[in-house]
Amino acid sequence: MAPYWRVSCLIGLLYCMVFGFCIVGMAEITTGASMLSYRSTPEAIVTFQNRATPGSSLIVAGTLLLLSAVLGFIGANRVTWPWLCVLGAALSLLTALQIVIAVVGFVEAGVVENKVNKALYFSLEHYRHVSYQTAWDAVQRRQHCCGVTGFIDWDMVFRHHPYHGLYAPPSCCALPSGNMCSGKTKILYRQGCYHKLAARVKDLYTTGAALAVTAACLQLIGIMAAILLSAIYQGKQDYHLY
Repeated sequence: MAPYWRVSCLIGLLYCMVFGFCIVGMAEITTGASMLSYRSTPEAIVTFQNRATPGSSLIVAGTLLLLSAVLGFIGANRVTWPWLCVLGAALSLLTALQIVIAVVGFVEAGVVENKVNKALYFSLEHYRHVSYQTAWDAVQRRQHCCGVTGFIDWDMVFRHHPYHGLYAPPSCCALPSGNMCSGKTKILYRQGCYHKLAARVKDLYTTGAALAVTAACLQLIGIMAAILLSAIYQGKQDYHLY
């Protein structure tokens, strides 16, 4: 049988892996829940992020990671060849899932700014639609911004208005008076909404992808530990730690 210190090191590695799984798993579940809750916000409506996000996948991956932590804890306390095989197989499948989530997350993070920009202009142009109007007004009040890149973007909406180019919805002003907001007032929100919204969506995708990469790395370590321990104990009497 292999020297005891090698076995002890591998078992200690499994315990560290279990601890890491718990932390990353909870972080994935929390991030996934944030993505799902973001889908119901006005910000998600005007950026079209209310249609599909990897939030559900992150929650599933985080939950499976916590279950893998349970398997790892059992495997570290009772080192048997069947348990190590189950642990290795479970981690292999979960690693594949985490890699897919990471790739999708980083790809989306790379193109999301362009998607958000197009979605914002589309929803702004259709501002007279009730759902977009409600969402845009809520976004501008909550984010203290006006238009996509600035006040002038509202010209495309009110181009048939007698004072087009001079006015925007009252939600563009901190203290609106009447039905419109003047571009000459000092209480106008000067900053556009694009940068704030794009940064928020990109952060969600990047955070989810980074957590998936971290989880995949931990799982690879766990797979290596399981393989080494199973190689030591395969065909020999089970080794028990109490």
